[in-house]
Amino acid sequence: MQNHLHLHSVFGDSLCDTGNNDFLSTLAKANYPPYGSDFPSGPTGRFSNGRNFADFFAEFLGLPMLPRAKDPNLTDGLGKCLSMDTQLNMFEDFVGNKLNSSFKSKEELSNYLANTIVFFYFGSNDLFATVFFQGPLAYRLYNLGIRKIIVPEVGPLGCVPAIAGVLGHCQDDVNKSAQHHNGLLARLLKSLQTTLQGSIFVLAKFFSSGLNDGSHPCCEAALKGIGVLCVPQHHACEDASKHFFWDGVHGTEIVFSFMSTGCINDTAICSPTLKEL
Repeated sequence: MQNHLHLHSVFGDSLCDTGNNDFLSTLAKANYPPYGSDFPSGPTGRFSNGRNFADFFAEFLGLPMLPRAKDPNLTDGLGKCLSMDTQLNMFEDFVGNKLNSSFKSKEELSNYLANTIVFFYFGSNDLFATVFFQGPLAYRLYNLGIRKIIVPEVGPLGCVPAIAGVLGHCQDDVNKSAQHHNGLLARLLKSLQTTLQGSIFVLAKFFSSGLNDGSHPCCEAALKGIGVLCVPQHHACEDASKHFFWDGVHGTEIVFSFMSTGCINDTAICSPTLKEL
């Protein structure tokens, strides 16, 4: 498929991490088995058995699997995570000091950036993360030349195994909070698109994705007594494709594939779709 879209950049949390966690001082790591069980080389730092959102969108755009963005010599001010501000600083540095030199004129660079897809995934780790995507971040991207941004809803967080597995059922209060967040996010993106001329903000409707069975994650999950990450070296399920969740909070590769494909092709999930952008 010949695609007019270009650079694919991802900002967000562990649901789209391609291995940056390996360089951070944090308990949230996925650099050990059984993570990466469907990769020939084993663990890659992705919080799943295989590919995630970032990989499937890159594949659609004809790009190789996305590398880590984190430089092992770079330390973030927060120490334990790459803040959204730091991620954006890194992107601005890349555009200004590396990408800029690849074009003969500012017009060529502007045209390139206008057809760049930026994927923001946040909210699962900070439910009311709408505040992180207010003016400053959106305007910084817009002023840089970015015009096409995909921002997914948070899913039914009350149904993830770390919560539903303990209670034996989905927690409705948590899901209602997620739906409230998604409503605020939809209004915010609509307002930004109206304000920022020529911009396209796509809300990926992932809440109704069917991820409502959190009772059987593929791996045995625990993190200091909380069922979040896979227990190191423990055997995972034989067929991850039969499970929604890989660990206590992250999906299996087939779930990432299903949701990404929906945003690429299905207007009920992403409107416009990635194909239409």
